Amino acid sequence: MDTDLGVADVELDLDSYSLGLALGVGAKYALTDKWDIDLSAKWISIGTDVKVGGTTLTSVSVDPWLLSAGASYRF
Repeated sequence: MDTDLGVADVELDLDSYSLGLALGVGAKYALTDKWDIDLSAKWISIGTDVKVGGTTLTSVSVDPWLLSAGASYRF
């Protein structure tokens, strides 16, 4: 399945799927017997081709960092 985009009346196609690399690291720390906090960081590398009329025009890569923090409570 492709995603269609238009630029200056030219229709561009992007593949709606991509395979890539993902790396992550995280830690969890017990504050008390009931409360924990956690931090994590993930880096993802994905890319796709941009096509016009079935011909590959260029490639696009997206390499975001995802950062998260959380807290948990045990009942």
